[in-house]
Amino acid sequence: MNLKKTVLSALLLLLSTFSLQAQSTKAWTRWWWMGSAVSKAGIKAQLTAFHKAGIGGVEITPIYGVKGQEGNFLPFLSPQYLEMLDYTTQLADSLGMGVDMVLGTGWPYGGPQVEPAHAATRLEHQAFELKKGESFAQNLSPAKPESKLVAVLAYGEGGFFEDLSEKIQNSQLQWTPPQDLKVYAVYEAKTGQKVKRAAPGGEGFTLDHYSRAALADYVIPYDQKLKAPVRAIFNDSFEVYGADFTPGFLEAFAKLRGYDLRPYLHLLIEKTDSELANRVRSDYRETLGDLLKVEFDRPWTAWANAKGYVTKLQAPRLARQSPRPLCHG
Repeated sequence: MNLKKTVLSALLLLLSTFSLQAQSTKAWTRWWWMGSAVSKAGIKAQLTAFHKAGIGGVEITPIYGVKGQEGNFLPFLSPQYLEMLDYTTQLADSLGMGVDMVLGTGWPYGGPQVEPAHAATRLEHQAFELKKGESFAQNLSPAKPESKLVAVLAYGEGGFFEDLSEKIQNSQLQWTPPQDLKVYAVYEAKTGQKVKRAAPGGEGFTLDHYSRAALADYVIPYDQKLKAPVRAIFNDSFEVYGADFTPGFLEAFAKLRGYDLRPYLHLLIEKTDSELANRVRSDYRETLGDLLKVEFDRPWTAWANAKGYVTKLQAPRLARQSPRPLCHG
């Protein structure tokens, strides 16, 4: 009896291996779920047609729906939607096909679970020109409630720099400059971007792709609801427009690049074209790339792997010169 079970288990493992090999050597197709207006009959018809055409698997991406079909839309991650996803994976498996899915709808990652604190973030500033000895009193409260003042920095001739952040009291700065200066109030603000081509139930802010905490919050609904045995989790696109900052960026920059960005931040704001400015700009971009990799891509992959999924990433193409890094200390 034990021998029969062993032989049966070996045969099942062999068949599973052959099925995976067959899937990997065949072409796959992206499968748009328009409005997630899908039914078991429609899923069966399309998967069967794919199978007969030699397709090895499907990559499901729910997007906006077709006008006139609103009554058939299934809200993303609703019980009805999850039932259709379960049916799809079961039927695909019976046909020797695989199923991948985007962890969201449309692109880039985002949705209704993304609170403003975890939404895509950008650096904004206010600029002031001060005269020597001229009293300066200014309310530096952010223009929007979701924004946050992170630094107030003064720059002048001869390489003068002073961080005025400690002088702020209740968003007020009262100060007399020792020489003619430019002062920049730097804010952590939100891009306001929302998911592009979102499916019903998937609408919401784009995720901060430089934040591990934002990702951990983002996957909570999937921890709670996603049970279907999909093969891979797909990250469709890094089209996160204007996202060039994240909470704790200045501290991360100092740790990764070995020097404080604050004395040089005006070079980025003013878009100065010099060797020093270009080296700082290169370090700034490299830090964003590091945060994307370390605070998003790697924990995202670890999360998926822990659930038995592999990951697929549609990475952006970047073409730029990278001057040698500036590193002090």
